[in-house]
Amino acid sequence: DTNMRQHWHHRAQQWAPSWPTVNQIADAYIAMYQGNPLPDFGCPPKPQPLPSPFREWHQQVNQWSPCPLPPPLELPSQAKILVIAPHPDDETLGCGGTLALLQQQGCQVKIIIMTDGAKGDPLGYLTENNVVHHRQRESLAALQILGIEDVMFLSQPDGNYQHSPMVAQQLTEIMNNYAADWLLIPSVLDYHRDHVAICFSVLDTWQTQGCRERVLLYETWGPLPATWV
Repeated sequence: DTNMRQHWHHRAQQWAPSWPTVNQIADAYIAMYQGNPLPDFGCPPKPQPLPSPFREWHQQVNQWSPCPLPPPLELPSQAKILVIAPHPDDETLGCGGTLALLQQQGCQVKIIIMTDGAKGDPLGYLTENNVVHHRQRESLAALQILGIEDVMFLSQPDGNYQHSPMVAQQLTEIMNNYAADWLLIPSVLDYHRDHVAICFSVLDTWQTQGCRERVLLYETWGPLPATWV
């Protein structure tokens, strides 16, 4: 609809200058975490109502049955769980709640953090220079809250992870020595190149070793089509 397209085109041009910048949004998050007052970004002007060509379509959709939800994941008891995280924090952001539930089931959890996380502070918010040490310390503190203390850092380069025979050997030794029941890894559908590359690395080793563990993919940067909840 040409008129509709032009209408929203002009509305978007009016709204865009009032949107907060990336730096303003980042500062607002920092203020929130530090308990300071949040900035007032104001509200964009409300658009004038426009006749919708989709009214009949909306009525049809409202008559449909809701989409079925994924089935609940049955958690094991007293199992061994191996978690592969690309960076310090992915293990907590990606599957921290699941790990907490597994801990309650008496499971043993081991965390492998693949990269050093050196690029985790691109805007320089940290007052200390050692970003790697800071992120590792944060990750250990978060995992301690979840009741997990078995953590290993492989210190591969952040943002430029490359699969290699050395990495394959490390993963092989870890998987053979730990003998996990479940293997939790990032998804191939994620947005971050490290996450995708590490997922392929782990799956390659997993297949080479005979696909012994049950593999579950968790999400971090982008939403996944959920098959379990």
